[in-house]
Amino acid sequence: MKFYGNGSVYIPGKKKFVRFVNGVADIADENEKAFLIEAGYNHDIEPERPVEINDKQALLEKARALGVDAKGTWGVARLQAEIERLCKK
Repeated sequence: MKFYGNGSVYIPGKKKFVRFVNGVADIADENEKAFLIEAGYNHDIEPERPVEINDKQALLEKARALGVDAKGTWGVARLQAEIERLCKK
């Protein structure tokens, strides 16, 4: 997430400074983001991105957790489709 400001800002919880370079600081740490938002710094709103699961074993586990009697022979596309169908309910 990008924040806009000048100079540097001390983040007490992290015991470090965030420095704005050319008026911009790119922040990934959630605690730093929360501090800068609370302090009133202007920022870009980071869009929610769906997590993509392409690992077949992870898909099988997620499908089973949703109550699907998924077989090991199911393909990735079928698993993804079934998970999406159940999540839309």
